[in-house]
Amino acid sequence: ILHSDGNDTLGDEGQAVAPLFAARGVPVYPVVFGDPALASAPSVKFTGGGDYVRLGDELRLEATLSAPQFKGQSAEARLFEGDAETPLLPPKRVQIQEKPSLIEFVFKPDKPGRKEYRIVIDGLKGAPTRKLLEATHQVDVIDQKIRVLFVDIPRDERKIVGHWLARDPGVDLAGLLMLPKQG
Repeated sequence: ILHSDGNDTLGDEGQAVAPLFAARGVPVYPVVFGDPALASAPSVKFTGGGDYVRLGDELRLEATLSAPQFKGQSAEARLFEGDAETPLLPPKRVQIQEKPSLIEFVFKPDKPGRKEYRIVIDGLKGAPTRKLLEATHQVDVIDQKIRVLFVDIPRDERKIVGHWLARDPGVDLAGLLMLPKQG
């Protein structure tokens, strides 16, 4: 029997318990206790950012902070790279709303490789756990050209697009022109 108040204070680890036991054939009987009118614990989650970015391009990381029970408070969101102690960018002020609050950081990574970015929320008075006020996201920063195979027929648009792609220093272009009569 799995007893829970519905608040996952371990950062999504609690949700994995029931499926693990069920996969092993152990019957799971969840029992939820507590007042259903009480709000759940605050949490921050990445909602956007992609899995990769080309070196020199902007990376837009988005997260949401869900904390309706703290409506009216403000908090600070900080972005860190890996285990660094110093934030990567200046902190963002977040005003807590009834609906999840959007947090957005935009920057250009300066080195290639696999990066882990961490958003940490500070200043939420009365929050029961710090674990749910932190989220991580991995991004591959790629330092290579985009390889494009451009296949088209003779027409004016092909010339415009082909010239535009050929001039981009970040693109490695190969083109194939399909001529009439199987040419």
